[in-house]
Amino acid sequence: MPSSISAVGRLVSDWVDDLHSELDRHGYTAVLHAGRFTDPLDAARAWAELRPAAVIALDGDRLTAQAAELLRRAGVRGLIAFAARPVPGVHTIGFDHALIGATAAEHLIARGRTRIGVVMPQERGLGLFAEPRLAGAESVAARHMATVTPVELSYTRESATALARRWRSLGLDSVFAYNDEYAALLLHALRAEGISVPQDVAVVGSDDLVLSSLQEPPLTSIRLDLASPAMVADAVHELVETGATAPVPDIKAILVQRETS
Repeated sequence: MPSSISAVGRLVSDWVDDLHSELDRHGYTAVLHAGRFTDPLDAARAWAELRPAAVIALDGDRLTAQAAELLRRAGVRGLIAFAARPVPGVHTIGFDHALIGATAAEHLIARGRTRIGVVMPQERGLGLFAEPRLAGAESVAARHMATVTPVELSYTRESATALARRWRSLGLDSVFAYNDEYAALLLHALRAEGISVPQDVAVVGSDDLVLSSLQEPPLTSIRLDLASPAMVADAVHELVETGATAPVPDIKAILVQRETS
């Protein structure tokens, strides 16, 4: 069965590896389909050609009712989507990236920060997830005396250094750095430019990876409470076998405060 995913970071890639193992337990072969389609119907047609028993769409916000119907006509018996809103005809697991940005902004504002930067990764495919995270931060700032400024960053030392060198000119007192990997990259670049964290700028990442607690200072992060791969694999199996399954809990965003904020 295919699953669709863009590169959202180590947390999700490790989770997908575990999901593959759990699907093996049920006798399924998982195929990771990483094609980048602008049209949901094109994506559905590509998946349907594989004649899968089930499809798991990790970027399910792009899956439409029409695409789901095409897959069902192709014989797909289990359809699961991780999406911010229910997808008609699809077993949807709530995963709203806007909640991640909102959680970061709420924390930073509660800590007295009012000029928040939000990192927008420049790597291909990440805008799908970065845009709603930015929108979530903006929605929170709009309810307070705070501003949000998107800042572009590629996952390279050179890009981080260039951003850190012009940081003072941006007038920002905090940053939500998309995830822990971008946050760690920016954290080191800011320190190299003599910008103190959290005194001059507070930094928040996401995913609560092991590396977040190993930074200097330790990185505040947002832990994603993901449904276990075993639970999702069981749901897939039940959908294939019976056409129905119990709801899988939505993914929650939980702030883990450390010393960078």
